[in-house]
Amino acid sequence: MPFFVHGNALDFIAENPATSILSLLQDVTSGLQYMHGLDPPIAHGTLRASNILISNEGKACITDPCINMLPLPPFWTIENAVYSRWLAPEILTTGADELPLASPEGDVYSFSMTAVEVS
Repeated sequence: MPFFVHGNALDFIAENPATSILSLLQDVTSGLQYMHGLDPPIAHGTLRASNILISNEGKACITDPCINMLPLPPFWTIENAVYSRWLAPEILTTGADELPLASPEGDVYSFSMTAVEVS
């Protein structure tokens, strides 16, 4: 796995204010389109700016997928609860007897929250 010297999207944008945020977001949508287009589709589950690394070429790369199940109350740690703002409402309202699963639809919501985060 390559080392990403530019760090995550937030760090990169802060250090390079002339960066095209739209270009980075297009890279992310390409990655999500690839993941969601697989058979079966792969959902990221925890997409946010800190999970988007920037390559040496300045391309945004999605990392750290939570491939299957998402932790929800009462199993949240402080770290999980902090990231709830990126989770789709239907995931946050999963009942205690249901397993919260990552989904492509949830990734779309997380992507929109990530777009707001980096803007």
